[in-house]
Amino acid sequence: MRSNNNSVSSLQYHIVWCTKYRHPILTGAVEVEAKTIPAQVCAEYGWTLKAIELMPDHVHLFLEASPDEAPSTIARTLKSISAVHIFTAFPKLKERKFWGSGLWSRGCYYGSVGAVTEGGTLKTRNPTLEVPNDEVSGMWQRNAQRNGHIVREHAIQHEGHFQAREE
Repeated sequence: MRSNNNSVSSLQYHIVWCTKYRHPILTGAVEVEAKTIPAQVCAEYGWTLKAIELMPDHVHLFLEASPDEAPSTIARTLKSISAVHIFTAFPKLKERKFWGSGLWSRGCYYGSVGAVTEGGTLKTRNPTLEVPNDEVSGMWQRNAQRNGHIVREHAIQHEGHFQAREE
């Protein structure tokens, strides 16, 4: 969980990218280097690396970042820095497999992962999910007490049902 002056966030991403031409080079010493570099870069940029998994031809990262950071920027930064380091540490790779091109393919997979309650998941999947009246009145009364507003009329307008959405 991250916070600043005016927001709290928990944005976690699953990012996957492949080696160019799917060359299976992420083994042995190259694998060790390819695991070490993202950890260092994430620490340097303030991202939290939760997990990293390497297959011979692709990388899986699970990390947390602030809402100011676009997932594509994170991936671009990690791919760029890791390619420079790996080509520096293993110059034969560039000569044999990747002459005239980069280490990584252009594309990426981006998946969002987050802390969502079961009820939140249901509401997200179906934004018109109806909640029974007794749950609504209790929810509205708690909100009214907390916020100092009278909002019971809003629940009555929906004829005993509330369409799940944030006010």
